[in-house]
Amino acid sequence: MRQRIELRAEMGDAVLTHLRQFGELPTTGVVAGQAVASAIDDLWGRKGTGVYNDLDIFRHVQYRADIVIQRANATAARTNMGVVERESDYERMTQMLELVDSYSIQSVNRDGMLNFVNCTLPAHLSGGGLSPTRVLAGFDLNCVRVAVDLHTKRLVWDRSFERYLASRQIEIAMVHTPWHTFLRLLKKLEELPETYADVDAAAAICTGVAGSSFLAKLKSTARVSLLFGAKHKELADRHRARWAPYVDMQESHWMREARQWKDLAEAGPEALAIASSGQRVCLWQMSARAGLDHRLQSRLDRMGQAVVMLAPQAVYCERRKKSAAV
Repeated sequence: MRQRIELRAEMGDAVLTHLRQFGELPTTGVVAGQAVASAIDDLWGRKGTGVYNDLDIFRHVQYRADIVIQRANATAARTNMGVVERESDYERMTQMLELVDSYSIQSVNRDGMLNFVNCTLPAHLSGGGLSPTRVLAGFDLNCVRVAVDLHTKRLVWDRSFERYLASRQIEIAMVHTPWHTFLRLLKKLEELPETYADVDAAAAICTGVAGSSFLAKLKSTARVSLLFGAKHKELADRHRARWAPYVDMQESHWMREARQWKDLAEAGPEALAIASSGQRVCLWQMSARAGLDHRLQSRLDRMGQAVVMLAPQAVYCERRKKSAAV
């Protein structure tokens, strides 16, 4: 039986010592995510099961307009379209973070296994700095909601991460962009040993958010927030057997006209035929095979902008209810 891990703030020092094998860590900022969770498992859980793809180090920087124009590791197609779509998980968070008035990700610098995620804060939040708690609030899966403050060396986590350690059940904690989050959950199920997830519930959460009235209002100007590029298309292909019962995947083409991009499905087959490869980009999107129960979808719609934060709790609670017959 797996030994229960009791988290303590003092564990941060040992976690940092463990992570230094992958690179020289700075003395300020916040290291957060899968690497920290894996270090906890290797040090106090089942040793040798950690997954270390990279170390994400979040740091507060001053806003610079010239950097914002050329965001790091951008998907070329989405960058050219003037919308926010980064292939890496930590950068894509900006789409949601901008909606909930949190920190923004200005750029990302990579040094070996270290990813330096350079963040800015709006003026009314800058006084508190980029705290570990604020960083974790932007993570969509419970299994990565743990961090270490590099200055104080204190471990910081939230209740959803405690539940993950106790149950090994991967859950959605909040939704950046629905289908990216769904694919990330499936990827974590493959990567992390002895974990499981309610995939039915995860699909319902992402379906409910993608179909919410709040996102519907954005589609005229930010419809591309539900689309993904070639890297996540590869991820989707790898996990097709897991998501196919819930969603379909479609290819979409976009053409540049003057300074605007137009969906060629709306422009008609003639436009698709005349668009040159230099003017056209290909992206993918998912659509649910079936919508949510009308009553539950209506509840999510009433949440408005808060749906990205509250939809997971609403759906998980709904699925835990017992029928009158039971």
